[in-house]
Amino acid sequence: MKRFALATLLSIAAVAAAGEPPKVDIRFVIEAQQFVDGLQASRASVERAVTQTLLDECRNQKSFPFVRWVNGDPAAENRLVVALVQRRAGGDFETLVEYRGTTKSGAFPPALQQVVYRWFAAKNAETTELVKRHLQAAVHSQFENDKFRNDLLRYFVSQVPLAESVDLDTRAHQVVVPVAGTALQADEHQSELSVSFFGKSDGRPGRMTLREPRDYPQRNGVLCAVKDFDFVEPPTAGWSDRIPQLFIVSKVRDVRVTMSAYVPRPYAGVHDGKLTND
Repeated sequence: MKRFALATLLSIAAVAAAGEPPKVDIRFVIEAQQFVDGLQASRASVERAVTQTLLDECRNQKSFPFVRWVNGDPAAENRLVVALVQRRAGGDFETLVEYRGTTKSGAFPPALQQVVYRWFAAKNAETTELVKRHLQAAVHSQFENDKFRNDLLRYFVSQVPLAESVDLDTRAHQVVVPVAGTALQADEHQSELSVSFFGKSDGRPGRMTLREPRDYPQRNGVLCAVKDFDFVEPPTAGWSDRIPQLFIVSKVRDVRVTMSAYVPRPYAGVHDGKLTND
């Protein structure tokens, strides 16, 4: 990609280089009583197998590779629990998977419920391998669906902070986010980042949407154009001279950068449709 000389950089926070991708601990749990009773001691093996399927799906480039997905890390601030639950339906119970997200800001209400066993269907709840294969196939089918991945992005993944600072390039009218482009793996034309923050004086919320996150290896980050900016005064589209006047360390706090729209790169090493060595 073209090299940019970043003159007149205004740093919103003192961060020398991009850090590690944010960590999310993910796990699958079985709470539906029919399956707790049926599986008994083998319940844990099913939970481990479906957890691994979730890890594989979330790490896939088409999903959310810009997050570090782990399991069993008690120190992780971001958590995603996928639970097998049941509810009364017809003459029995139907069984669903539901997603429960938690970040440093708190827990979100359960969402993205999907029925995996209808009330009249044979559940074979005591047959470990049948249950395992059925649930793994159900999770895989979810992640194959573009709408589901976008819904999960909106519900949880877009709430996970990728960075807590940005730099302004007032000469080029662009923004540098300290996240390596190779970590984002984001299509440069369709992906967008969201910057949220608060005014120091009155706590008023502000936001800035960034587009075209282009790899900028010289600063171990991505270089972005401003799509819109909304803080204190009426919102503006694109770059505005108000941005460096209002968005400076003395006036804003709690800067959070998240992925608000994600489309993966077709494959690694492509920028603007051309092969590159970056």
